[in-house]
Amino acid sequence: MVFRVRATIREVDRLLRATARAEDRHFWFRGFRWFATPLVRQALDGRARARVLDCGCGTGANLKLLGRFGAAYGFDLSEVGLSIGRQAGRLPVARASVAAAPFASDSFDLVTSFDVLVSLSERE
Repeated sequence: MVFRVRATIREVDRLLRATARAEDRHFWFRGFRWFATPLVRQALDGRARARVLDCGCGTGANLKLLGRFGAAYGFDLSEVGLSIGRQAGRLPVARASVAAAPFASDSFDLVTSFDVLVSLSERE
């Protein structure tokens, strides 16, 4: 069975606002970070001061987790999500697409992309 999800930028922005209200306390986000932390640790294999990039970082909440391992950077298409992240002190973040990432190749030890399955309509 194949599910197709189509969203507009406005719908994504609305979801990011709702996410921002829940991501520090909600069991889903807490559980996700509990699950992801050992995987990130394993992927970095003991590298000290790693450089980590989160593609589709949304509000940047996972930058705190990734920052435990070194310097964490993020980018997203949603200016609303990035604004929420900046207001919360989650830096550095940039507005960009994975098709045109604003970073040089081979400049990160680990690249992540969590919960980023979405298809924007052609109108947006």
